Amino acid sequence: MGCCANWLPPVDLPARQYRFLQSDGNSPGTLSYALLQARTSTYKTITFNGVSTIQVKGKLPDIWAGINLQGLCTNGKPSVIMDGSGIITPTDGLVLSGTNLLYGVQVKKFKGRQIKAFGSDNKLLCVTATN
Repeated sequence: MGCCANWLPPVDLPARQYRFLQSDGNSPGTLSYALLQARTSTYKTITFNGVSTIQVKGKLPDIWAGINLQGLCTNGKPSVIMDGSGIITPTDGLVLSGTNLLYGVQVKKFKGRQIKAFGSDNKLLCVTATN
């Protein structure tokens, strides 16, 4: 049984699926755009379909309290990879504000911290962070 085989998304937080491109920016179809939209939307869970790598090109918006990122967990490994190797300046990967849920996400190669958490009640399930 995998690390999170029995995990289900919170039923009180509707999900919206975004189609992500392989690179990031602030336009529709990017992770940055989805994070900004989740700040003002009733949809607070961003879901990912299947295995994907997002090549992050610049600083991602902070993840406000209550916003969740939900990938998949297969054989104990996350399916979504957020790769910060293309950023030259010291930049943190994901910055959590509290009461966030990360599931099935790998954060790697950012020049700052991979995951920086503020607040409390952040939950990380099937998440890895590597330099």
